[in-house]
Amino acid sequence: MSAFPIFQTDFTTVAQTASSLELLQLAVAADTEKNVAISPLGILAALALLARGADGPTKAALSDVLFGVGANTERAENAFSGWLRQLLNVEDEFLEEAGAILTLASSLWASQPFVLAPEFINAAQSLYNAEVATLDFTASTAALTVNDWVRQRTRGRIDSIVSPESLANLLPPALLLLNAVYFRARWASEFNTYDTHSGPFRLANGTTQQAQLMHQVSTDIGYQAGAGWQAIALPYLSFRRGLSMLIFHPNQPTGLPTFLASLTATNWQSWHRDFKNAPQTEVDLTLPRFRVEWNADLAPALGRLGLTNLFAPGADFAALGYDNEVGGGFIDSVLHKTFLAVDEQGTEAAAVTAIMAMGGSADAPENPPRVVVKVDSPFFYAIVDEADGMLLFAGTVNQLD
Repeated sequence: MSAFPIFQTDFTTVAQTASSLELLQLAVAADTEKNVAISPLGILAALALLARGADGPTKAALSDVLFGVGANTERAENAFSGWLRQLLNVEDEFLEEAGAILTLASSLWASQPFVLAPEFINAAQSLYNAEVATLDFTASTAALTVNDWVRQRTRGRIDSIVSPESLANLLPPALLLLNAVYFRARWASEFNTYDTHSGPFRLANGTTQQAQLMHQVSTDIGYQAGAGWQAIALPYLSFRRGLSMLIFHPNQPTGLPTFLASLTATNWQSWHRDFKNAPQTEVDLTLPRFRVEWNADLAPALGRLGLTNLFAPGADFAALGYDNEVGGGFIDSVLHKTFLAVDEQGTEAAAVTAIMAMGGSADAPENPPRVVVKVDSPFFYAIVDEADGMLLFAGTVNQLD
């Protein structure tokens, strides 16, 4: 571990934030009324592992999205892996006992008799602790095997990611690159369940839904306000590397699209700094319990980010083990499935990313002022690394199920 730099440059962090936010915006644009949850942490980690098996223009395109145009790819890959190791703290049993869990598991499933390149396997195992296995993709039990891995790594919150048909339709030689993120944490300042009450949540169409509204007054909640919105930072308990949920609530129920349009990497970095530098404020907060489950194929969105050459014959994955002289390999789909729930005690979230590749024949004042934040209409949320603002999960809530 000491051989890898553990600090990413600001240049790389901004590039990863930009890619994360653009992916979210594209996901929201696909269905503006639907609640959305993505895990930039899981998506970037999956793409970074894939990049280790890419060459030529394919690797360059992945590097541009993951680390920024002109980045030193090898150094950036190692730094990203080091950041993941520092963030996850997977060996710390004390954190799990305190209710603070953040894990990321990776695996590679190669069809028989596809042989992955030894250098790629070494990098996948040393940088990402990836499990490597072979699998008969046409077997009736193949999907059960993969989905059982998913279920275990997400502690049952996501029970499947592939179907027998989706695996059988991959032309050989086929590869499935999987990762699973699981997160659970308690609020540093929990809500008292006795203060939770039923109340209206205002929708963008002018109607309302009845919601369970949590309430607390605390000086431990970060606060700032911008053009047409209020924002809060709810820190989590026990993580050695501070993590928080940020919620940006437009003042009007119809204001979420305008806010999302302003959600650039530059603004995000500025708002993150403002939270860190904000004076202590007493926040009178009302926040609904909410739960989001979401899934999509991210291939179209990733194509919009500049990765179109991954999804057609001619992609260069020679470093992964594909033979370019006999058609090479390309990506068929990038499936992403998420779960996120917020209640009085804290947050539980899970995400699975499945990259499916096949043969090429077809990232304190003494008396602080009080502000009132009533999150009773559509809003944006994100779970972030407090040190640099990197997004682990992010999404929008338009209605409460």
